[in-house]
Amino acid sequence: GGSGGKGIFLHHSLNDQFVQSTGCCHDPTMPRCCCSIAADTCLGVIQAMNNWAIEVNRCQIQNYAGEAYMNNTTTQTSTTQVKTEISFSDEDKGITCMTATGESCVANTTLCLHEHSGHFNSPAFAKAFPMAEIVIDFFARDACEINNGQWDEAAYSCKCNDDITYSGLYCLDLIPTESKNLSGDRTRSQTDQFDNLARVESESKTSQSKLVMCFI
Repeated sequence: GGSGGKGIFLHHSLNDQFVQSTGCCHDPTMPRCCCSIAADTCLGVIQAMNNWAIEVNRCQIQNYAGEAYMNNTTTQTSTTQVKTEISFSDEDKGITCMTATGESCVANTTLCLHEHSGHFNSPAFAKAFPMAEIVIDFFARDACEINNGQWDEAAYSCKCNDDITYSGLYCLDLIPTESKNLSGDRTRSQTDQFDNLARVESESKTSQSKLVMCFI
């Protein structure tokens, strides 16, 4: 939330043979990616998440003994990593999500690792990707928090701050000075939010922020 940063929701399957979770590069000792996708240096998905958290969302590097989840094992992280916590887990579906934590983070950085979803393309994306509703919730919540709105998970609605500076579906509309003496309930129903989700990105750009979802 707040100004700056770009919320990102990364998804990667650990058995993706098109784009390897360890990255795509010219190193002959590393797993190869499809279609000649290769960089000079392999950048794994966890490191990509870490870089985004630090460089874009300004999360502080933590000096701690932590663990990262990859290929059904946990490995010790180095001190160049941000601290993360498990934010979602579904053993039956083989999904584990981790979110960068810390008071310095200005936006949400979350990575979900899927154990056996391949390239999310078999038989089709709609059936291979099981987290559509969670993705919608992620972007709605992140949009709400851009201007310090309060997300009500039970009501699925965004409540704008009491200073009456911003209004609108996700508290992204700056209220003109002459209108700030007006007050009222600025929450919206779940139905209204789903009908207007397409507005999130365009409104976010107005607030100098953008929400990003990546399947890599």
